[in-house]
Formats: sequence, structure tokens, C-alpha cells
Amino acid sequence: MARPAAPGCLMVATRFARLHHGGDPPRPAASWWRPAAPGCAALAIATAALAIATAALAIDTAALAIDTAALSIATAGLAIALV
Repeated sequence: MARPAAPGCLMVATRFARLHHGGDPPRPAASWWRPAAPGCAALAIATAALAIATAALAIDTAALAIDTAALSIATAGLAIALV
């Protein structure tokens, strides 16, 4: 039995095709995931700490704005009382 003619265009070989045809030794599947480097964990922890610090700063800024508004209201009330 003759082999079929080669296709006119390039074909992408799949792992199944490699394992299915003889002559190509089986290989493990390609691993797309690999463990992160130790520096990545430190970076994630530092990023989380920075996010927490930023949130705390936003809360402090909001509290300062509320205090400033209360001071403005009190000052306006004092100005009205003096008039």
C-alpha cells in the first residue's frame, strides 16, 4: 500500500498525531504553567501591602475632608452669631 501524497500546505502536528504515528517516541505534554519564582511571592505581598496603605490613605483623606467641612460649618455659624 502506497503512502498518500504530502499535503500542499503545512499542517500543524498535534500531540495525538505524534503519538499515533510510529517512529516518534512519546514525550510528555508541554507544560504551560510553571511555579513562580520566589521574588514573585514577595512582589505580590508588597503589592497587597501597598494597596492596603493606599486604602488607609484614602480613608484618612475622607476623614480630613469631613473634619474640614465640619470646621467650615462651625465657622459659618460663628460668623452668623457675630453678625
